[in-house]
Amino acid sequence: MSEKTPNLSCLPPELHLFILQELANLCNEDYAARPGMGAYASVCKSWQMFFEPLVFQHFTLAREDLSEFSKVTQDNRRRSLVRHIWLRLEEPSALQHSELGLEQYKWSQPYFTDIIWNLWTTISQWKVEALAEIGGQQGLTLELSSHKSFPMQEDTFIPREDYRAYSQSLGNGLSAAYKTVSKYYFNAPLYGGDLSTKAKRDLFCKGVRVDSKPLPKVEVVTGFFTRRAYTQNVRPEVLFLIFDSLPRARDIRIERWRHGLVACENEWRNGMQVDLPHHIPASLEKLAIFEEKGPRNGRFNLIPNDKLTESVILGTLHLKRLFLCFFINGDEFFQKLSKSDMTQRVSGRGYQQLTSLTLTSLRLKAKIDGNWDMLTWRGGVIELLQMAATATKLMPKLRLMEVWNGGDGNASVFRYEVSDDNKGEISWQSTQNCDPFEQEVIEAWKEVAQDHGLSGQTVRPPTLLSGDFTYYGSIIPLLKSKGEVLHPMSVAQMT
Repeated sequence: MSEKTPNLSCLPPELHLFILQELANLCNEDYAARPGMGAYASVCKSWQMFFEPLVFQHFTLAREDLSEFSKVTQDNRRRSLVRHIWLRLEEPSALQHSELGLEQYKWSQPYFTDIIWNLWTTISQWKVEALAEIGGQQGLTLELSSHKSFPMQEDTFIPREDYRAYSQSLGNGLSAAYKTVSKYYFNAPLYGGDLSTKAKRDLFCKGVRVDSKPLPKVEVVTGFFTRRAYTQNVRPEVLFLIFDSLPRARDIRIERWRHGLVACENEWRNGMQVDLPHHIPASLEKLAIFEEKGPRNGRFNLIPNDKLTESVILGTLHLKRLFLCFFINGDEFFQKLSKSDMTQRVSGRGYQQLTSLTLTSLRLKAKIDGNWDMLTWRGGVIELLQMAATATKLMPKLRLMEVWNGGDGNASVFRYEVSDDNKGEISWQSTQNCDPFEQEVIEAWKEVAQDHGLSGQTVRPPTLLSGDFTYYGSIIPLLKSKGEVLHPMSVAQMT
């Protein structure tokens, strides 16, 4: 009997594929093994064809990676494999400052401008038509995060890096890696009075500056987002530079933390208010902004939002899906949209395509203390639901609306939904044992059904909620739009 050297090519194709898939699964399940996937791609041609799409699907890039990234994505076949790029704007260490010869005080803007321009210059050369010819690249999603270098004495307050858990989740599409990751309760008392002004400024700061010169147009990018895992903000002017460079953007998701200082937050909101309507891409279909509270300070409530709300409405009239949580107040959104002067401005074009809307409302937050009164609170909820019905008449294609709020032990969710059989339904879930569906509320929503040409309108009996709602993030799983308002891994962090 002759001896033969084992050869993978002699195996049945099904068994060969099974072996490759098992190797890929091992790499995705073990963060330390992930770099080995690139080595597998170099074994032979058949292994390259299997592993390279997995290797090139997600890229995590810092400054030192950009040159090599440009080299390995020279041909259109590899470019067509890239689905997601995470660009990390990392503040250089003291050693890097010295090695790069950076100025002591004026290094930041040119440093980060160079990083962003480097990546944009590379991917601006990727052309949709060329990639389509080889059957790839239906859309590239770009993620941006900003990272500050903290001194050792502030270690207690440094955000826990989720790089490992996130990278593992990108590989296998599962959130299991987040079971051991902190929920990042930066809005807990620890991050209130105990934080020094400097720590608040460092943790919840304005974010990096870049030159105002327009970025190269990048046609392959259809999605852009930031995640709540990182507390530094992206300045409005930087966001708008990015928005203007994405002529085919369809999906933008901004997860942010409120600034640590009131003056900085007011400045950020003013920047959004003034220019947001002028920079929302015409191609955009979905905008989601989720704002976390960060340090507590009653003076934050004094920041006026009425102009910002109006600006948001005027800038998002063409969208199909809109999700604004804690960024603006749902009460003001409905009031602004329903006022006669605003109605005239949006009539015939405003929210004609909107199918999904999620908002938060201060009226749904039951602040249970010695001065809290159930009847007064319920009256505010009833008024909110009537305002929502009036505003919904300007959204003829709306299929799902959710208005919610909670925390500190309570939760409330109002939902309007149109079923597949073209019937409307309103429902109410709350930790407060009350029914806000008075006759005037029911009649208001029946008018919506009539205006929208629905075959009927039903009212689901209210649901009394129970559970630990100390953190408002615990309410997210109750939302049908939970996959839209936040990145799936952000939901995993919060819940």
